[in-house]
Amino acid sequence: MLYVLFSALLLISLSLVTPIYSQEPNAVSQNLSLEEYACIADGPESFKSCLTEAKTTGVPFIKITAPIICESRNDCSFTMTGLRSFLKISPTLPENKFIRKSDFGYSLISVDDSVQIEFTGLTFEDQSDTSCPGGTTCQPFVSVKTSNNIKFDKVSFVKTQGVSLKIIDSRDISILGSSFKESDKSAVEISAANFTEKIKIENNQFENNAGTALVFQSNSIGSQSTIGNNKFINNHSKGAYSNCIYPCTGAQLKVTGPTSNLKISNNIISGGINSALDSLGLYSSGIEVGGQNINNTSLYCNEISGNRGSGIVQSPPFINISSVTISENKLSGNGLNLNIPSVQSDDTNCYTESCKLSCMPS
Repeated sequence: MLYVLFSALLLISLSLVTPIYSQEPNAVSQNLSLEEYACIADGPESFKSCLTEAKTTGVPFIKITAPIICESRNDCSFTMTGLRSFLKISPTLPENKFIRKSDFGYSLISVDDSVQIEFTGLTFEDQSDTSCPGGTTCQPFVSVKTSNNIKFDKVSFVKTQGVSLKIIDSRDISILGSSFKESDKSAVEISAANFTEKIKIENNQFENNAGTALVFQSNSIGSQSTIGNNKFINNHSKGAYSNCIYPCTGAQLKVTGPTSNLKISNNIISGGINSALDSLGLYSSGIEVGGQNINNTSLYCNEISGNRGSGIVQSPPFINISSVTISENKLSGNGLNLNIPSVQSDDTNCYTESCKLSCMPS
């Protein structure tokens, strides 16, 4: 009789245990690491299976244990739609990359209407002996649309055929400590057809991208976005244009409207020389500000040098621009250091290589 009673009590207690996948990530971390509940991906099919598991069971971690090599969109058009629980994706070793070959007319990863996804330590690479094939629209390697709380932490994008990372109508997006090198187009494009805010782009390296390193638009109603402590080196190096009919000038960092509540600070923006473009007068500038409806935007404590165009330049149209401040920037060795006549210049900026600013570390 006692045995039967004990068995009944044991069955009741087991039925009351909450499945680990339904708990919040913080609840998991109090007892077991996320890695102990990881889904293992070592190729395209297993990665697709892990994404399905993340959506249906809430598995919080995907480990990439081998390179995921993609020859076609049929194999590798990975979609993350409607994910509602925390998910972190990272490799076990640096060589376990996402690699796109042959077909560049699709986004390898598309995030849509999802929340709380972290991409950590991953490398995204296109492998091709030529640039984007003629007549082909090379899509962004990774795209994020109408999503919240998405983080890219210490990721690398290498030689992407299209834009490396494109973000549309999303909020609370972080791009931190990452590297964007040698894209055949722009590295990062952020746009807001409806609503985009609270974007954090900090401590990244943008280098030798053929187009503008960062095209930024943020239709914010309150929360500030920040572009800070990044290095922009020799971007717009091949005159690749996304929204302009040739010939056009360009810049390493472009802010276009509508944008509001943006702080650009403590970035290093250094130019390079492209003799073919320079001979046509298509000089690259450091920061370009233009468009309609740019408000509450500050450019503070940036070091901008060696750009064949301007250090900071305005571009048409320049309509409904208000509360744009340019202060304590170091601008030297550019074609024109400050070329933004519609905004009153601040006498705290300095214009020689040797000048010191109080906002910069000694």
